[in-house]
Amino acid sequence: AEPLGSNAPPPTSLPLLLPSGSAPPPSLRHRPPPLRPSKMRNPNLIEVTGEKEATVECDKFNKSVSVYKCNGEKGSPGKIVINGKCNSVMMDNCSLIELHVDSVMSTVEISNCQRVKLIIKPGASVLSVAIDKTDGCHITLSEETQANADFQVIAAKSSEMNLIFTENDEKVEKPIPEQFVFKVDRSGGAPKITSAVSDLYSS
Repeated sequence: AEPLGSNAPPPTSLPLLLPSGSAPPPSLRHRPPPLRPSKMRNPNLIEVTGEKEATVECDKFNKSVSVYKCNGEKGSPGKIVINGKCNSVMMDNCSLIELHVDSVMSTVEISNCQRVKLIIKPGASVLSVAIDKTDGCHITLSEETQANADFQVIAAKSSEMNLIFTENDEKVEKPIPEQFVFKVDRSGGAPKITSAVSDLYSS
């Protein structure tokens, strides 16, 4: 037999063969399944699930908040308030909810929602908002957020989105475009697709 060494392949374990009808030894009984990484609780994640109204206190900026399946009612919307600076906020599968946030270092993600509002509190700042598969999303900006030239909204597969901000001490509401015009640009070396917002949003 070839001796085991650094160049030898590792030995393979043989399956345990049991006589027909016999029970496995006690060491193999009631062995718990391995813990999947997705099931491990993140100590820096605060979860709000199935609530109509809730207040979250973020004591450290490295905390993230997940708002999941929180629903209000027609004529009586729900309200989730996040106090304190946090790393990121995720809002998923919610409807008729007002989400009030303080400063968020990363991104506020809104996905699979219907008729929700994101309100950035006065004095707070948010760098980015990502909207995905959402119908009806109104975002109210704080003065600090709208003064930031790097603030951005990324939207995909969503509709009825609006940005609300102030201009000359007056509140202004503008729709986020949903319709674009695409063209093939052959002016350069290789053809490329260009896009522009439809004239429907020119006003």
